[in-house]
Order: sequence, then C-alpha cells, then structure tokens
Amino acid sequence: DVSAGGLGVMLSALGLGSVIGALLTASLNRVQHRGLLQIGALFILGSCQASFSYVGYVTENLWFATSFLVLAGIGSAVFNTTNQTVLQLLAPDHLRGRITSVLQVQPICMAVGILLTGAAADVWGAPAVGVTISLMAFSVGVLILLFSPRMRRLSMSDLRTN
Repeated sequence: DVSAGGLGVMLSALGLGSVIGALLTASLNRVQHRGLLQIGALFILGSCQASFSYVGYVTENLWFATSFLVLAGIGSAVFNTTNQTVLQLLAPDHLRGRITSVLQVQPICMAVGILLTGAAADVWGAPAVGVTISLMAFSVGVLILLFSPRMRRLSMSDLRTN
C-alpha cells in the first residue's frame, strides 16, 4: 500500500543491494567454497525478503522495511552470479553455449512467477505471499544444505579441473 514513489524506493533499495552484491562477488574470487557461498546467499535472500514482508506489514515503516531489501539485493546478486559461474565452469566446453541459452529463460520464468505472485497477493495479501515465497526459497537452501553433500563440498579447485 505505497504510492509510485514508495515502489521506486523499494526498487532502488534492491538495485543498491545488487550493486553492492556485484562488487562483493567480484572481491570474493579467492573464496574456495562456492557451494556454501551460493547456499549462504540464498539464505540471505530468502530471509531478508521474508523479513521485509513481515516487518513492512507489522511496522508500516517503509524505510525500516526497505533496509531488508538492500540485504536481499546483495544476496540475490551473489547467488545469481555464483550460480551462473558454477554452471559455466561445470559444463563441458561443447555445452557452454547451450547452458548460456538456458540461462536466458530465467527472465521469462520470473515474469510468469511475478504474474502468479500478483494474483496470489490479490487473494491472500502481499505480506502473506511475500513471506511464504521467501521462506520457500530459504527452505530450498536448507534442503540443499542437508541433502546435497556435493554442493556443500563444491570448491573452486573442483571447478577448475572440469
């Protein structure tokens, strides 16, 4: 329930976080445990988006809630960059172009997800849907952490040998 100006503030907060996350990712080139970095970024993204939805609903303070969007933007940039890097480095040379083309489907999937999320928000309310989908992302991270030892052990030295 914010005006166009409020939406601009929220999108700017995500953008600021994304720029910070991109710079952070560029400085993390020596981090060996890329799998844990990716899972950690997913945790930050999911928990901060859920916190934004909940805190925004409870306090109705846009500026306080928006601080969580900056952190979510950082998590999103680190996750997406690390994800694409890992996919490209794990792929055999003859499949890298195909992997890149599959990654281009992401914006289409996001558009469909936004459409469905908007419809769900009309029914159950934006805060409830925001918290729910954010906690689903967080839960995916927990499941990967618990049930994917390969992802937990994934390191840069593994990626360089493929």
